[in-house]
Amino acid sequence: MAVKAHRRIARRAAIYARVSTVRQAERELSIPDQLRQLREYCEAQGVEIVDEYVEPGVSGRDESRAEFQRMLARACSEERPYDLILVHSFSRFARDGMVLQGRYRELMACGVKLDAITQPADDSPEGAVMRSIFGAFDEYQSAQNSKHTHRAMCQCARDGYWPGSHAPDGYRKVPAARVGDKTRYVLQPDPARAPLIARIFELAVSGDGDGPMGVKAIATWLNAHGHRTRPGGRWGISTVHKLLTSPTYIGEHYFNRKSSRTNQERPREEWITVSSEPIIERETFEAVNRNLKARAPKKMAPRLSSSPMLLTGIVKCGHCGAAMTQMTGKNGRYVYYICSNRKRTGANSCTRKSVPQPVIETAVTDALVHGVLAPAHIEALVSECVAQVQAQSDHEVRQRRAQKALLDAEAGLKRLYDGVAAVHPDT
Repeated sequence: MAVKAHRRIARRAAIYARVSTVRQAERELSIPDQLRQLREYCEAQGVEIVDEYVEPGVSGRDESRAEFQRMLARACSEERPYDLILVHSFSRFARDGMVLQGRYRELMACGVKLDAITQPADDSPEGAVMRSIFGAFDEYQSAQNSKHTHRAMCQCARDGYWPGSHAPDGYRKVPAARVGDKTRYVLQPDPARAPLIARIFELAVSGDGDGPMGVKAIATWLNAHGHRTRPGGRWGISTVHKLLTSPTYIGEHYFNRKSSRTNQERPREEWITVSSEPIIERETFEAVNRNLKARAPKKMAPRLSSSPMLLTGIVKCGHCGAAMTQMTGKNGRYVYYICSNRKRTGANSCTRKSVPQPVIETAVTDALVHGVLAPAHIEALVSECVAQVQAQSDHEVRQRRAQKALLDAEAGLKRLYDGVAAVHPDT
């Protein structure tokens, strides 16, 4: 691989390697191969590798990648540990042209250069154009790959095979056929997990001997009895509710039901039914969902609903960091803030007790009145705003002058070209 030197050799670098899929990791550009090429490049250029960031199995269109965000945060921290971030190609950094350009400028503002060892593009205007081309092509290629993958998965589902990479909890994937170089799978109940799924539905129907249980009571029961989700986490209200309302467990899984990009539900005629061996009888499933609907509170349009809690979505639990939410007692006579983690999964998940609503809200409003809204503080804020508005106004004036000067210069060049053309019509 030919290695080109930078105009200025950066001495400290972070290298970042990423693949989107297992196939890419095994057959195409693997993580070890990216790291090997990046290390060889740094050795040839005399660049010190300070940190290495690796992100396997994450799409470049997802900007919330954990290692990606950690790298950016460290690169732009006050410590400034890197002069350079190196990737194999710009597509490893981002598959979105706007994200690539935006993050490039953000890093440059912090004195950090982003470079791809196989796609050289310097800080010149020509280099900026090349980065734009690379970014646009990578974004287009990603969209095309996504379209082809989705089409193939839909066909797989129509053929009666399981199209997903992971089986739902309670099931396992079993090889069923070989199509070309690909193995097709079907779902079968998992002997290790299916009994727990059946038990959850049983709790929803008849409880633990004392009548039907709601989703919160089921989550609490599961956690108290040592049961865990398949990944090993604690059961929560949303996890239990999703399981109880999934028709997959009566042998009817709907693929292509929602858009993976927008999470919006597609038209019913676009859904594809994938059949499998049921774990739950239809009558049980329907009875459970009737109970859930009967227990559900009356729905209200979002624009009409409002929380009586002043600090909803703002105050956090000081013990575990989860959001604090509302809890009432004595038929609504008393209102408390309670850790949502404790409320959702039970007392074993967080030891922080509830706090009366007036205690927290009085403390916060007093701090606001005597601190943030103090006259001296308000005057300082207003002065700063006025200064910023004035600075923006001055900048806009200078910008308009520069634009006018540019237009005048372009008009002068045009007149010059016209004059030359008139004197030398054949040039």
